Amino acid sequence: MTVSPDHTSVPRWPDEPPDVDPTGSSYLVVSTGEAGRAVASRWTAAIASLAKPLWAHHDSGESPLALDGLSRELAAARVGTRVMVAAPERDVLDVLRLARAAGAHVTPASDLRVYCPHCRTDTHARLSVGDTVACEGCHRTLIVYHHVSRLHGAYLGYMVDAEEPTT
Repeated sequence: MTVSPDHTSVPRWPDEPPDVDPTGSSYLVVSTGEAGRAVASRWTAAIASLAKPLWAHHDSGESPLALDGLSRELAAARVGTRVMVAAPERDVLDVLRLARAAGAHVTPASDLRVYCPHCRTDTHARLSVGDTVACEGCHRTLIVYHHVSRLHGAYLGYMVDAEEPTT
């Protein structure tokens, strides 16, 4: 069975590793295997040039990621710590699980990102689930749905009167 990536909760990872966010107060870099080590080495060099605290955790990748030491490092992390992971998907998902268990927390945002499936535009506004907003792209009135797309990093919006016949 083939499922469109637009209709699944399976994460889509970026093709290239992101750059280091220089606004972090400290950094935890986790890597597994040789490919992960290469990416982590670039990240740690960039972080060293920022002169900010860094914890690096590398695993050979020959067995599942050693999670006990990583759990302690995540528990010690404070607000502003950037967690950067270069590893196979199963290890990345383990780090996400541990980060949440260690108290990773999303602070209140000033606005939400709402994705319009009609024109593929993101609209940013101070909203709650169930509110309506005019799409910045096609100007349709969208309802903010209770689904967050990991693909788009946004709440799904759908046209408020989509089921009403047009005249």
